[in-house]
Amino acid sequence: MEQLIIRLGAHADQAIDWAIWQTTEQTILASGVLPDAAALVTLQERAAGRPLTVLVPSTEVLLRTITLPPGASRKVIQSIGFMLEDDVALDIDAQFIALGPKLDNQQALAIVADVTMTQWLDWLGTAQLHCQRMLPDILALPLAVSENESAATLSSIQIRDQLLVRSDSWAGWTGETTWLAPLLQQHLQQQGTAYTHTQFTQDDIFADSTFVTTQTAELELPMHVFAQGIAAQSGTGFIANTAFNLCQGKYQQKQRASGQWHYWRNVAAVAAIALGVGMLDKGLTIYDLQQQNEQLNSQIKRDIQQSFPNIGAYRDARRAITQYVNRLNDIGSGVSGVDMLTNLSGAFAASKVEAQSLKFNHDRSELRIQAQAKSFGDLQSFKNQAQAIGYTVEEGAINNRNNLVIGTLTIKG
Repeated sequence: MEQLIIRLGAHADQAIDWAIWQTTEQTILASGVLPDAAALVTLQERAAGRPLTVLVPSTEVLLRTITLPPGASRKVIQSIGFMLEDDVALDIDAQFIALGPKLDNQQALAIVADVTMTQWLDWLGTAQLHCQRMLPDILALPLAVSENESAATLSSIQIRDQLLVRSDSWAGWTGETTWLAPLLQQHLQQQGTAYTHTQFTQDDIFADSTFVTTQTAELELPMHVFAQGIAAQSGTGFIANTAFNLCQGKYQQKQRASGQWHYWRNVAAVAAIALGVGMLDKGLTIYDLQQQNEQLNSQIKRDIQQSFPNIGAYRDARRAITQYVNRLNDIGSGVSGVDMLTNLSGAFAASKVEAQSLKFNHDRSELRIQAQAKSFGDLQSFKNQAQAIGYTVEEGAINNRNNLVIGTLTIKG
């Protein structure tokens, strides 16, 4: 199975990372960086048929854990906002509080401004991208693993000018590397607690700290690391990686039909249109060929009637012509009209005389031709060549018509 993962920015003009994750092979099939939120529309084709997970910057999301009263009811949970008013320096009425995992009486919360949440969903809606799940990017960073279960752990990754450091299943820091790295070193130094630090980038931000032991994980693309973190399973503590979704409550996204169905529905629609256009084109081609065939048959009938005026009625033109020619060969003095035409083919070609009509007299073995030529000289040339091969040629009436010479020639064998 494949899924599309997008990491949004806090502002519309910030770069957006994306990747297509193959869950079975645990690998990135394609990835890239968009210049801003307006370019999200270019991911429509890549999102077709793939579930979409959206990571949002943790700089805009406050992660907190509160202790609920024993046996807290649903109403108590719904009034969490009032419980936070004294502890959070935010206008609670302008914030959206998403419930995270709950372990015993410990309730995880994610707090994000309504205007920010609306902005992210508007970007996705404008690009026609349906978000199945939204997650703060710090929770997609894999948790560090230490051989000593009691030892504190950190994991970190740097993306461009930002640094993300995860310290627990529901805690971490994020900010610009230039100020966050030295601030964290000072903070950990003051705590005096030993940490095991797993970094997913080359530069060790805790190189000068005596309380942090750093190990470098296999270096991958940042979106590869996030995809692994999203897919990771946590057996104990908060199952933040697999269960939490910012899109809940009033921001819960409506279920849509399977992306595969939408993809294949579009493919089927295109195929149906192509098939319809193809059938229309074939139909027009067949109609055109039928028209040409009818015209050709009419022309053949006219030519046969002109060349063989006494052929009579027929069904099969080929058979009728064959029988007609055979009759010509069998009747008269034995001279064949077909043979005469064959012998005269050279005279026709050399003189450029054309026969408008032919009539063979069986009894007298003579061929009567209504001839057409460009000049009297062409007719005379034909006559001379016909006589040269042994035929007797008699001229009939000759006249001019439309700048052509029309004459009757009787050729005897």
